[in-house]
Amino acid sequence: MKTLILLRHAKSSWSDPFLDDFDRPLNKRGRLNAPEMGKRLRMINMIPDTVIASPAARAAATAIHACESMGYPKEEIIWERDLYHASASTIWHIIRQYASGDKVMVVSHNPGLNSIAYQMGLSVGNIPTAGILSVNFSVKDWSKVGPEVARLDFFDFPKNKGKVIRQL
Repeated sequence: MKTLILLRHAKSSWSDPFLDDFDRPLNKRGRLNAPEMGKRLRMINMIPDTVIASPAARAAATAIHACESMGYPKEEIIWERDLYHASASTIWHIIRQYASGDKVMVVSHNPGLNSIAYQMGLSVGNIPTAGILSVNFSVKDWSKVGPEVARLDFFDFPKNKGKVIRQL
């Protein structure tokens, strides 16, 4: 079985309206939520074998904070620029390209992450900032993952206070 963990970047700062979107940092809430979500993953032993992240400032900071909280070496994060403004098909391609091990985490942006959830038929609505969507695939190889073999494992987000929403 393969597990895909989708983590949307934490809340970004809009204090500088002239800052390029790619360079937008996390705000105070984002800097608190990103490590919190990493801790929640660690508490349920959901530590990925591979982390692939957008290098946009808010996604990169989210990935680093979450990985530090999980005990995942931040030096091993794979930075993939194509995750910035990526479509669902681009995200699937990146997952298949870089995935190794049984658990892969992708730190990216909406609308791409929402599009993947929608493709998989998961009724989670909008994935909020710092929201985590974990999906299981009953396959042995990452080349076989896709919407047609997906099953929701859990959905969590900061305001959920750790009351993980699981598939019944």
